[in-house]
Amino acid sequence: PLTWQPYAMAVFVAAIPTMVLVTGLAVLLVSILRSQALVLVLVVGLGAVSLIWAGYRYFYFFDLFAFHIPMMWSDFVGAGNERQLLFVRGTHLLLGLACIATAPLLVRRLPQSRLAVAVSCLVAIVCAGGAVWTGKTYLGEQLEARDYRQTLREASAASAQRPAPTMASCALAVEHLGRGLSVAADLVLVNEQEAGLDTLLLTLNPGLSLRELTAAGRSLEHDREEHLVRILPGAALDPGDSLRVRMAYAGEIDERFCYLDVEQERHEAQYRLWLHSVPKRYATVTPAYLHLTPESGWYPRAGLPPGAAFPAAGHRDYARYDLSVVVPEGWTAFSQGLAQVDTLTRRYRFRADYPLSQLSLTMGPYEVRQLEVGGVTYSLAIRPGHNYFDTYLDSVSGLLPELITELRNEYEVGLGLEYPYQRLALVETPIQIYAYQRLWSVAQETVQPEILFLPEMGALCE
Repeated sequence: PLTWQPYAMAVFVAAIPTMVLVTGLAVLLVSILRSQALVLVLVVGLGAVSLIWAGYRYFYFFDLFAFHIPMMWSDFVGAGNERQLLFVRGTHLLLGLACIATAPLLVRRLPQSRLAVAVSCLVAIVCAGGAVWTGKTYLGEQLEARDYRQTLREASAASAQRPAPTMASCALAVEHLGRGLSVAADLVLVNEQEAGLDTLLLTLNPGLSLRELTAAGRSLEHDREEHLVRILPGAALDPGDSLRVRMAYAGEIDERFCYLDVEQERHEAQYRLWLHSVPKRYATVTPAYLHLTPESGWYPRAGLPPGAAFPAAGHRDYARYDLSVVVPEGWTAFSQGLAQVDTLTRRYRFRADYPLSQLSLTMGPYEVRQLEVGGVTYSLAIRPGHNYFDTYLDSVSGLLPELITELRNEYEVGLGLEYPYQRLALVETPIQIYAYQRLWSVAQETVQPEILFLPEMGALCE
């Protein structure tokens, strides 16, 4: 289907700020240097530097032509980096307007009326001040995010060697609140160490604030350091003993917590799709869509996950998960386990058939197609209208069971392993969702137990 928003972005976000900035710089330089030839050389040189070297550095702040800055539209979540586009391109637009307003004041000619001069001065001052403020705010936020990630790494490194409990089970009741979450979690923590544990270490996304932490109806003392939650049970948890903990927390996902093991250069590198630059998103919670993987830390995990602890060994538990969530009208939810749906309350409940190492949750307006082959239920979930492939599959629709069986057998033989689950869902996700390849694992966040996350419209599928 035709989407008008990308065309509007191309005009109002890419083209207009660039034209205003280049025109303003050219007019201002001509007013100062009095040489059109020299100004032409300077402007062309500045453009070349922006396109070849500076545009993709310094958080795209000097990308004057909007060639490198991430700009991609998703039918699920829109641009995904609206704040970045607003500040960067807004700075360029305001700077261009300031140059245009300043140029007449420097031209040698008969005096203008006082009103015209005053208006030009006011526009120049306001636009220049606005450009300074937006530029300073944007660069400050980016540098603060870089420093904050280092703070999280240091906190993780300091706790990496501490013994941690094992999470035996986790029951989550999730409420979607626009751009945030409210979750009630019931955990069973077991001490499988050789010595007693006087502190129980958990990891939770730092954007989620604890509202309640209890055990057997009594409040538990705890210490919160960014993403680390240290529970003080009062008496040491002896080896083999367990503790049932109830946590209630709410807030917005802080994506700065994701992929702490990925070095700065790779984390800030471009995500390119041919000539297009795509913003990197690791979790998405909006009024129109929700996508959460374990990397975002949206649910509590015992100890430090491998990514947060790297290069020290991380903590990975196999727990029994139970998840319930109410979805808006017309939405479908996907997670691990068999889905039980109450159509009256639109409540989904997922119960895993076996212990799992991690849990994901994806919700949105989906069109779901299912096919059972060889005891496995295969599901394909796409956004309505993204069924461009139907015309290609019409001729082989009757052969799909045989094709699926053949491909599955080839894959299992190649790996020397059998597919262990009873379900496999292929779920379309926004084009901005990005997963890094990591040194310590061949797995990626796009592959979860029972679920494969596909890029929007299959853009990156070969």
